[in-house]
Amino acid sequence: MNPVNSAPTPSYPPLPQPAGGARARLRICIASFDVIGPVRNGGVGTAFTSLGEALAADGHEVVFLYLSGTHCESAQPLSHWIESYARKGITFVPMPDAPGLRLDTTW
Repeated sequence: MNPVNSAPTPSYPPLPQPAGGARARLRICIASFDVIGPVRNGGVGTAFTSLGEALAADGHEVVFLYLSGTHCESAQPLSHWIESYARKGITFVPMPDAPGLRLDTTW
């Protein structure tokens, strides 16, 4: 029961599994300007980071493509965050500088 309105909490069926019960290991890339660590706070960064950590913990191959390149608000250098995420099974890749490549977007 949901304590706010006393309505039952919805229940959803599990996702279908392949025959034989073996799940495929997915290869997932999450591209974001905001990731916990190099960026101190932010809702989307928290959501993307949590999603990536959960997927990696579930055995999937996860890459964070950090669209902010070498930008780091943390006292630790970017290399610290690359190593920190590697320990969680996540490959952290800062977006490389590429001549002619322009991301026209807001933060």
